[in-house]
Amino acid sequence: MKNVLKRIAIIVIVILAVVAVSAGIAYVATNGDYRPPATVDTDPTLPQITLGSHAFHSETFGSPENPTLVVLHGGPGGDYRYLLNLQVLADDYFVVFYDQRGSGLSTRVEANTLTTQDMIDDLDLFVEHYSPDQPIYLIGHSWGAMLAAGYIGQHPEKVAKVVLAEPGALTDAAMEQFLAHFSSILDVDFMLSVVPVFFEALHIADAQERADYIAGRTSSMWENDPANPYHCPGVNHERLVWRSGAAASDAILANARHADGTPDLSILSENAHNFTNPVLFLASACNAWLGEDLQRQQAALFPVAEVVVIENAGHNMFIDNPEASLAAVRAYFNES
Repeated sequence: MKNVLKRIAIIVIVILAVVAVSAGIAYVATNGDYRPPATVDTDPTLPQITLGSHAFHSETFGSPENPTLVVLHGGPGGDYRYLLNLQVLADDYFVVFYDQRGSGLSTRVEANTLTTQDMIDDLDLFVEHYSPDQPIYLIGHSWGAMLAAGYIGQHPEKVAKVVLAEPGALTDAAMEQFLAHFSSILDVDFMLSVVPVFFEALHIADAQERADYIAGRTSSMWENDPANPYHCPGVNHERLVWRSGAAASDAILANARHADGTPDLSILSENAHNFTNPVLFLASACNAWLGEDLQRQQAALFPVAEVVVIENAGHNMFIDNPEASLAAVRAYFNES
């Protein structure tokens, strides 16, 4: 018996030694500078604005004399970098971009201040700051479209027109489907593929920066997984992001649940009937998951809504096919 235990102990020690050596090799092999960009509280040269008690990374384009157009990025926890080509709308609108609370290059905050309602309230601060007397125009993409839907339900009088570009989910049932598909991609092959990311992150001393790096890299890999229909066949889902907000993503998603753990998106859809102006939904032709079928279901939540399908585009329609996407936006904004 003693010999058996001794052999088992030797085997365990050998296995642990192999794991330790392998980990050491992986750590050395991934040596590099992986720190994400600084946020506005540590880099005063970044364009920023303080509203309420929070500092936001933010830029504006165009004349303040024009109608205000606010652009909402995806995530939660993303930033507006990938939507900057929408600044071409500054010929007719005063275009406002900002990284949402705790996201992108905005200041990191406590997790208990990161809820969907907090994000809606922040958007209202921007609306009141830039257009206190006139209804704004609003474009939201992905999570940003979900946020925009929640906002127009609570403040319908403050928005003239809104573009909801492929919102991920506006109802509990849609979120259940989203989570099921999300989980289906997290198989053994995917988990193994992201292992190097964690070794790369070990070279980052700051815990928050480390978490943001892991969130950004793994999200990009998940979006481009072959099992994920975010993009057209053979075309990668281009993810132009300065910095992910890991805490913001985790906190907002955790908050949007009932006590039993099931999704609770009532804040996004329960007041949809309040917004009686026409709503434009954009759906990408290549996204079999979040595309036309889902967006037609979600458009039915609003009294008046139209769905336009953007051909030759995946979820990132404003990058994949900016000409068609912007043409649809301009046509809708120009409708009387």
